[in-house]
Amino acid sequence: MQAGTVTIGSFTGHGDATRAHGSVAVPAMATFVADDGEPLRVWRLGAGRPVILLHGLTCSHRDWSDAARSLATSHEVFAWEARAHGVREASGVAEPTVSRMAQDLANLIEHFGLRNAVLVGHSMGGAVALEYLRQFGSARIGAVCLVDHSPRLIATREWRLGVRGGSLLAKCLRGAAALGADVSGIALRLLGLASKSVPEESNEAAAVRDALARRNVRSLGHMMQSVLAADHRELLARIDVPVFAVFGGASPLYGRVPLARYYASVIANFRSVVYEEAGHSPHREMPGRFVADLLSFIDEAVSRTMHAAMRSA
Repeated sequence: MQAGTVTIGSFTGHGDATRAHGSVAVPAMATFVADDGEPLRVWRLGAGRPVILLHGLTCSHRDWSDAARSLATSHEVFAWEARAHGVREASGVAEPTVSRMAQDLANLIEHFGLRNAVLVGHSMGGAVALEYLRQFGSARIGAVCLVDHSPRLIATREWRLGVRGGSLLAKCLRGAAALGADVSGIALRLLGLASKSVPEESNEAAAVRDALARRNVRSLGHMMQSVLAADHRELLARIDVPVFAVFGGASPLYGRVPLARYYASVIANFRSVVYEEAGHSPHREMPGRFVADLLSFIDEAVSRTMHAAMRSA
């Protein structure tokens, strides 16, 4: 893998870009180059054990804004903009699939020399985190947090823990993947922007629509096709690091789906929590609670790792 070059620049709307100053986390935008030559941006702030924040479909690093700043008081935080997301259109070197994004994540981890990183993936970001584990294993990973994520998105006759195939959302997803639907409308549903946290008529929802209107529809379609095809159920029993899952009780995707019970039955070291009032983006809707729960999980994971090392010594 090529290491590439880091470029520190400005972060729009958040002042000058510098590294952590004292106990205050000051954001900096860095650019690393993936092994196929694609430049990718990552918001880097804080110091300590690395936490990598992986956003959902059509989101960006800003999706983690509040949570990232809180986490950065005790950890080094990397909130990336996945390929074909954010302000930069993909170059077309490679299609922005879940598999390719997992390779990008490996490039990020190697570029910054990260060890014992905590992967935190929301929705599509959860699929990227699991795909990374499938392709590269857990040698550089200390723990994983999945946010409102199912190992297979769409439900089938033999898989009941996804979005129902006959639902409007599932039909819209398939239509968008076939490049024949209103992609911005689908993205709004996926992001939970019609939930209590971000009303569909809000300025933020309008900004998302405007941003999506400028995206390459073919790239968005490939991303959706890849997310629809992702299936990590066979991987779960082989995960050998602690896993934490956060679900939104009012999520339009999984609000009534007993995913926590399923994960607990197949992952050896697993815990979960449901935010009953949250939608598909509990990390955005309840960032204070989310960070507190995530830090508690990380502390527990570190403690278990230390105890295991002592027992094996």
